Amino acid sequence: MTEVLRRDVGRPSPAGAGGRPVRLIHHLTSTEQLGSRGPGWEYYLDMLTASRTDGPRPDFEDYYPAQKAYFESLA
Repeated sequence: MTEVLRRDVGRPSPAGAGGRPVRLIHHLTSTEQLGSRGPGWEYYLDMLTASRTDGPRPDFEDYYPAQKAYFESLA
């Protein structure tokens, strides 16, 4: 069985605006490492947002291990 972490990034843009939504999918062979993979996803998605908005870069220590228990509870 394959577990999937999925996040949709962005929203459809008005006609002619040129923007497109992005779907990022990470196929996992088990939920064993979900506690570390989930916070990593959140971190990298916030890095993507920061790069697109010229916002401050997030610090990984704010994500892991703080979010580890939450993602483990999803398994």
